[in-house]
Amino acid sequence: MNDQNPIKIAAIQDSPVFLQKEATIEKACGLIKKAAAEGASLALFPEAFISGYPDWVWTVPPLGKWLRQKRRDTVEPSFADAKHLHGLRYARYR
Repeated sequence: MNDQNPIKIAAIQDSPVFLQKEATIEKACGLIKKAAAEGASLALFPEAFISGYPDWVWTVPPLGKWLRQKRRDTVEPSFADAKHLHGLRYARYR
């Protein structure tokens, strides 16, 4: 007989709010609350859900200055957010 207590895990398959980190965080909080209300002790999200990594930037052809500015506005903040994942900005997850 197994003396360990089983736990319920929620594997959340959803998408972030496109290029809107704060809205994605709010969405994640709502999904976590819903999972907890349904009995989950642990909620798992897809990789890079919060930072909303825009993988499409590597598939579009170079468009000069416009594309460089778009990458600067989207990719660089995503990388910066990923570096600060354990910072105070994410304290609400702890």
